[in-house]
Amino acid sequence: MKNKEHTRQVRDTVVKKFKAGFGYKKISQALNIPKSTVQAIILKWKEYQTTANLPRPGRPSKLSAHTRRRLIRDVAKRPMITLDELQRSTAEVGDSVHRTTISRILHKSGLYGRVARRKPFLKNIHKKCCLKFATSHLGDTPNMWKKVLWSDETKIELFGNNAKCYVWRKSNTAHHPEHPTPTVKHGGGSIMVWACFSSAGTGKMNKIDGKMDGAKYRTILEENLMESPAKTVELIEIIHPSDCLSRKWLTTVEALLPTMQPLLVQTQVIEDDQAKRGGQVYTTNLRGQVPPLVTTDYTVQDQGNASPRFMRCTTYSFPCTADLAKQCQVPLATIIKPFATVPKNETPMYVVNHGETGPIRCNRCKAYMCPYMQFTDGGRRYQCGFCNCVNEVPAFYFQHLDHMGKRVDFYERPELSLGSYEFAATLDYCKNNKPASPPAYIFMIDVSYANIKSGLVRLVCDELKTLLDNLPREDGAESSMVKVGFVTYNKILHFYNVKSALAQPQMMVVSDTAEMFVPLLDGFLVNFQESRAVINNLLDQIPDMFADTNESETVFAPVIQAGVEALKAAECSGKLFIFHSSIPTAEAPGKLKNRDDKKLINTEKEKTLFQPQKAVYEQLSKDCVSQGCSVDLFLFPSQYVDIATMGDVATHTGGSVFKYSNFQVERDGQHFLSDLRKDVEKAIGFDAIMRVRTSTGFRATDFFGAIHMNNTTDVEMAAVDCDKAVTVEFKHDDTLSEETGALMQCALLYTTISGQRRLRIHNLSLNCSAQLSELYKSCETDALINFFAKSAYRAMLNQPLKTVKEILVNQAAHMLACYRKNCASPSAASQLILPDAMKVFPVYLNSLLKTGPLVGSAELSTDDRAHQRLSTTAMGVEDTQLLLYPRLIPLHNMDVASDVVPTPVRCSEERLTDAGMFLLENGCSLFLWLGQACPPEMIQSIFNVPSLAHVSIDLVRTVTSLTPSSTEDGLMIVKQKDRSEIMFRQHLVEDKGLHGGASYMDFLCYVHREIRQVLT
Repeated sequence: MKNKEHTRQVRDTVVKKFKAGFGYKKISQALNIPKSTVQAIILKWKEYQTTANLPRPGRPSKLSAHTRRRLIRDVAKRPMITLDELQRSTAEVGDSVHRTTISRILHKSGLYGRVARRKPFLKNIHKKCCLKFATSHLGDTPNMWKKVLWSDETKIELFGNNAKCYVWRKSNTAHHPEHPTPTVKHGGGSIMVWACFSSAGTGKMNKIDGKMDGAKYRTILEENLMESPAKTVELIEIIHPSDCLSRKWLTTVEALLPTMQPLLVQTQVIEDDQAKRGGQVYTTNLRGQVPPLVTTDYTVQDQGNASPRFMRCTTYSFPCTADLAKQCQVPLATIIKPFATVPKNETPMYVVNHGETGPIRCNRCKAYMCPYMQFTDGGRRYQCGFCNCVNEVPAFYFQHLDHMGKRVDFYERPELSLGSYEFAATLDYCKNNKPASPPAYIFMIDVSYANIKSGLVRLVCDELKTLLDNLPREDGAESSMVKVGFVTYNKILHFYNVKSALAQPQMMVVSDTAEMFVPLLDGFLVNFQESRAVINNLLDQIPDMFADTNESETVFAPVIQAGVEALKAAECSGKLFIFHSSIPTAEAPGKLKNRDDKKLINTEKEKTLFQPQKAVYEQLSKDCVSQGCSVDLFLFPSQYVDIATMGDVATHTGGSVFKYSNFQVERDGQHFLSDLRKDVEKAIGFDAIMRVRTSTGFRATDFFGAIHMNNTTDVEMAAVDCDKAVTVEFKHDDTLSEETGALMQCALLYTTISGQRRLRIHNLSLNCSAQLSELYKSCETDALINFFAKSAYRAMLNQPLKTVKEILVNQAAHMLACYRKNCASPSAASQLILPDAMKVFPVYLNSLLKTGPLVGSAELSTDDRAHQRLSTTAMGVEDTQLLLYPRLIPLHNMDVASDVVPTPVRCSEERLTDAGMFLLENGCSLFLWLGQACPPEMIQSIFNVPSLAHVSIDLVRTVTSLTPSSTEDGLMIVKQKDRSEIMFRQHLVEDKGLHGGASYMDFLCYVHREIRQVLT
């Protein structure tokens, strides 16, 4: 720096004052520097936009431009030329420079000295063969390559020069023909070995004696190739050569392949069960009988145990002792779906009415009369099957016994001969000893700017005009007894009087959301048939009434509180249908803030993203359950809305959460309306309390579902419908008897849709065994994975995701290791042994680990992950089975003239074909995948359009009629290699997850290692 040069700070100050409007003279006087210096600094800043010192010319180059070009040309001709040779070359033309100078000049041109790659010396014929092999397998999937066994030979130098060789080259040119060092596999002073490897590890190695020829190569393959997969993994299905081999070699491999153990796949298990038990009658007269799979088509005949549609167990043979249960670590649980839909060809639920006396119960444990009660003393007493207490038979219920000790009227009384039935409840089972009232449905519509603009409000109002004709009713009833009410809201709430005597509906506004109340009692909840004209008038007016609104803020908690207060005033239970669009930011109780922080993903605090914000909402849930008020939430967000909090009230009240991101009427309207219709029309019970009683020796300890619990035994649900299931876990508190087995009874007290109080009873008897082999033989994978999913989704609220996933894998490994150690036949330690009943358990578990809630990825929406977590919590066995292993149906194999649905194939990319057409459904999403090479005649025969480009949503109704769990509403058409294909591929659960997670094959290897670690 010059002696008199001013500091950078002084120069910056000059510029700063100049920008502030000071002249040269004033700046000179203020900083005590010459005016000319000020002028020079400012001129330099204006030209270069900086006050820093600019680089100076420096010392002139010793090499001329001609010589520099010559250096680069020499290196291009001979990439392996050395610096010494280049130095001598420059000296010959009179430019003597140091080696580092030459090196710097080459670096500026992007040429660097690199170690030359050692590559086999290939002739042109070799290159052509390699290229042909590569192009023929260009479309193979990563999973396919993981099943390949690679083999090759290598030469190991014993003597001679095998040192590194350097080459001058630019980046990404290591494999250009002139840059590698060619190698050969012959010559003296070396040995040759043959070896192989796969994705699972290395195989055998064999020394090659003498000269390699075709005969010697085939001998090596026969002696070593097939033993290598056994050392690495037993699940390799195919083998590909790694280089160009003879046809004789391929023949040898094909002859050896049948000895490989085939991989049992999920679709094969489903097909086998359908073939074995499909179309048959499943009678429930045997204790501990394992039912057909949920995917099998069967008919149930109730003969003393509840239908598997109502109750399914993780195992139908409980271990006799707690030690055995701890040893095997198989969870002992039952998934109960009290209101499961019964097919029309099965007997409906019988209702038993004992009049004012009410249901007969055990005096000690309060279990209800069921097939497990043993009558003694000529029919005057009965012994409870649950607690062994002997009770007196009431006089009105007395009946003689036959020669087998069975009551004469055994088959005339549903409670003695069936596993499921209902009792008419007395006033003792009603709140405040008053008869229950029919429930009410309240429709609460968010009329903020977003919902008006999207057309949602008009869509809802138009649909309700016809939908209200289909309100649920009792079998045989002419009309529904359900009352209806209407509320609209944004920052304030609008209640509507739709009394039948009015000519026009009346609006009443409540702006004080801090102290919510219902401004009218008479005329708010009405019978739809009586007030049809007034209600239709209101529904016509609502869209126009708020058409010009600019209000974008909304409230949420006060809306639910208003519904609770309305039901409380009417002294009835009911359901709130809330149509909401945004996070509640208006000043009111329950106001929420955006807490979606992607930085928390994969950290200890990630769990906080899924924990609901309590305070107001926790108390709101309790109020709803106490009043029997269920909440169904229809969300239409365009951004984050905190579903973890907003959906928590719905989850704790037996309700559902539906989500339609970036809602558009044209695209999502039919999907939404389909969901709304099903939700309004489905069978449902209100103000329910459930208790699960068990025989001595074990008890219910934990409950998972859309429930609320004030104590450890009573499961409270504001409502329970035909889709909701409760998973119950059991623990031992004593030794179980193999002779008496394990008994359980689910008793659900609820209010019917017509306002009657009833008790729905489901009974189930299981075997008990001291042999672990019996337990594993009686396991049901679909029920097991339902339990694992719900327990994991609850645990993620309190533990890091990494810990939750480790617990899942460890428990699975212990379960399978226990079977291997105690039940399986002796075999090689490297072989993966699975129980017959759990063959496909790993594929379900791997799929669970790749679900949105358990994958820590910033690419996934926090709301989407929270929504799936809440939805799965209330799912039944058949729902989780389909969610975790979607059906992939090859429609190109379908006979259009037949009603037979093509058999689903494995859920993997390998099964997709360019000329294929596949339908994928998982109960939540529905995709139609069309290969880019779909034959025009197939498109014409199925869709009646000439080409793939003409296929649209309007043409898929014939396809989706094949999927009873879904409709054409919500169907997404995906064409091969379109951007939308990413959403489709994330449901191919046997492949590697797009957002993380192993493929099925990789996961099997991982589980296998964990099992071996447990055993050793």
